[in-house]
Amino acid sequence: MAELRSIWQMSVAGLWDIFQSVFGANDEKRRIYRNMVECKPGERILDFGCATGITAAAFADCNYLGVDINAGSILWAQHKYRKSSHIKFRCCDVSNINEQRFDHILCACTGHHLTDVEVVEIHKIMQSLLADRGAIHFIDMVKTEQDSLLMRALMAIDQGRHIRTVIQYKTLFG
Repeated sequence: MAELRSIWQMSVAGLWDIFQSVFGANDEKRRIYRNMVECKPGERILDFGCATGITAAAFADCNYLGVDINAGSILWAQHKYRKSSHIKFRCCDVSNINEQRFDHILCACTGHHLTDVEVVEIHKIMQSLLADRGAIHFIDMVKTEQDSLLMRALMAIDQGRHIRTVIQYKTLFG
């Protein structure tokens, strides 16, 4: 029964991945994240909330570790990148990472799935995982008064229930 559930979870994750690819979201995310995160070849990057690993390809020249708590997403990511020696995935909570320190930690489109308490706690954990001179790259959707009707509709159907304003994020990070 557990194997059947894993196959189902992987299928759902794969369908979501394909859906995003059809609309160009995966390519756009990879371009944006790689432009924002200057990960040099060989540096270590942790992708917290990596989902199906869509950003992994942007960091193929780095030592990439993607973590997520969704087993189906991780199974799909592991399948997609099974031949890559520098790209690894693990289904776990970020508090269970016992690796050496990371040069970069990417938290992209994950914050709006977390409560305020979780954001603060996970940020502390990420800081403890940073190498000297390392950087946390926190990227997420934010609410503004200028949001279009389409953007408001997309936010309403998103599974994340904690979409914040810039001021709310500044308050959380102090």
